[in-house]
This record gives sequence, structure tokens and C-alpha cells, in this order.
Amino acid sequence: MNIALIILYTILIILILIIIILYIGLKIDLKFNYNKEFKGLINISLIGIKIYKKEIPVKNKEDEKEDNKTNINNKNLIKEVIRNRNEIKKILKILKENSKYKTEGKLIFGFDSPVNTAEIAGILWGLTSIFNNNNFNIQIEPVFNKETIEFEFKMNININLLVFIIKTLNIIRKEPMKTFIKNTIKNLRGT
Repeated sequence: MNIALIILYTILIILILIIIILYIGLKIDLKFNYNKEFKGLINISLIGIKIYKKEIPVKNKEDEKEDNKTNINNKNLIKEVIRNRNEIKKILKILKENSKYKTEGKLIFGFDSPVNTAEIAGILWGLTSIFNNNNFNIQIEPVFNKETIEFEFKMNININLLVFIIKTLNIIRKEPMKTFIKNTIKNLRGT
């Protein structure tokens, strides 16, 4: 068999695999809970293979020092984001259209007064009834006999990367977004 034909078939198979992987997409799992201390977990996987995992403990003082160093770059980045908010809104709209999500949450709370607990529970139940559906479910559980607050939050996001990348590339090719990307890279490098 001709070597050029073998190379062509190999490239074709690789392209098909890349398209399948991008079509299956990216899965992001977020889990946060608070029960006397805050804990969180972020998992990002591509076709079932974890590519990023981060546990979020309570911040310590060393982390705060590093955050102060990045504040200068963040101010410039925020200015660039504000200038190009329309293009960013378009990208976020594309992301929303090409992703499926499921959100679950549970809030357990109580105040020193059962009356205050009941009033806040009623307000929260009213607000969550607006948003609750198959993809978004928040449970409110009042505790009337003690002062407490606990919450648990889980979110699963599946993103179809193929369509997202194609539509985003169309936006990135336009001039306002090109300058935004250049300026953002400059700000991140600190030049």
C-alpha cells in the first residue's frame, strides 16, 4: 500500500477522533458545602478522563499575599472586559446554548428567633419556586430550635465543545475581540 495513502488514512482517523471528542465535550462538576467550614471540589473531565481536579480548603495567609500581587493586573483585565462586554456576552450566550447543566442545592438554616426563621424560609421558598425545574433544584430546610447555617451545592455542566469552538472562532476573528485578546495577554504577562 502506498505510504501517502496510509498517512492520509491516519490523519483522517485522527481528525474523526478529535471531532468525536469535541462533540462529546467537556464535563465540569462543582461541589461546595459549608458545615462549620467551607469545602469545595472542582472536577473537569474530557470523555470521562479527569484533566483537572482542585479541592478548595479555607484560604491561608500565604494565599492572600499572592492575591495582593495580582490585584494590579486584575484592574487592567477588568477594564478590558468592560470595554469588550458585548463580545464576551456573545461568547457566553454561545456557551449557554451549547451546554447542559444540572444544579442541586440544599440550605439548612435557623436564626435565634423561630419567627425570623419562618419569615426568611417563606421568602426563600418563594424565590426558589421561580427557578426550580428539572435542571435547577434548591431545597430550603429551616431549623426552628437552634441557630445554624449549612449549605450544599452541586452543579454538573456538559459543554459541546465542537459547536462552541466553531461559533467562538467566528467571534474571535472580528477586530474588537482581537484587540481584547492582545490586551488581555499583555496584562496577564505584566508588560
